[in-house]
Order: sequence, then structure tokens, then C-alpha cells
Amino acid sequence: MTVRVPISPSVLHWAIQRAEWSEEDARRRFPKWDAWSAGEAQPNWRQAQDFAQAANVPFGRLFLAEPPDERLPVADFRRMVAK
Repeated sequence: MTVRVPISPSVLHWAIQRAEWSEEDARRRFPKWDAWSAGEAQPNWRQAQDFAQAANVPFGRLFLAEPPDERLPVADFRRMVAK
């Protein structure tokens, strides 16, 4: 029995943006990307785990209905100046 994971297309697109991948990168890594991103098919459990690991996204976030609103902190480039 194959367990399918219901991942919304908006979460999939959020994950590849977060990973800084293009659509072509996602297609190359996951051949069924087009069907997943269109909502025509769902990945199985193992494919979803592999996707989360490759995109460096926590697996549980794939189950959200909408992408999370992540606010990244502003980089702090201050440094000590030697006198």
C-alpha cells in the first residue's frame, strides 16, 4: 500500500523558493515535479521525505495548508575595529 502525502502546491513552491531552486532544478531532482506542483498528483511518503531533506525544509511544514510567513532577521555586519 502506497501512502500519498497531500502537499498543497503553494507549499511546494514556497519550499523551492526557500531552497533557492528554479522550476528546472526541482524538475531535475524530482521527475514528477510538474504533476505535484499542478496538484494533479501527490508524492508518496518517501518522496515527500526526500523532497523535504533535499530542500532543507522541516518535514512537518509540508503538511501546512498555506506556506508559513518566515521573516528572516536582518544580517548584522557590525564588527570590532582594531585601534
